[in-house]
Amino acid sequence: MIARALMSKPRLLVLDEPTAAVDLRGREEFLESITAACRQNTELTVLLVTHYTEEITGLFTNAALIKNGRFLCQGGLKTVFTETNLSELFGIPVKLVLENGRILSWAGEVKA
Repeated sequence: MIARALMSKPRLLVLDEPTAAVDLRGREEFLESITAACRQNTELTVLLVTHYTEEITGLFTNAALIKNGRFLCQGGLKTVFTETNLSELFGIPVKLVLENGRILSWAGEVKA
């Protein structure tokens, strides 16, 4: 379906949880194919909705965090993806590390 959508050279591609129920390899192949499509069509803007920071590749430049239907914060990736912002978003302590251009996150200490 995405290949069919890209054939018409759209200016906007909206992806809502595109890798839900996909294994790790499938997710990485999908992200690589979207990145390649954007290199071929520099007019293409991709809007990705995800719960997983590791799906945010070098393709993306801006982000918004939404909590309870309202913007918590928005802006450049370094401004938005902080331990403080993600901890507020999820209501638990969150740890982050940037590795190979990807943002990796995990829960810090969670109290029952």
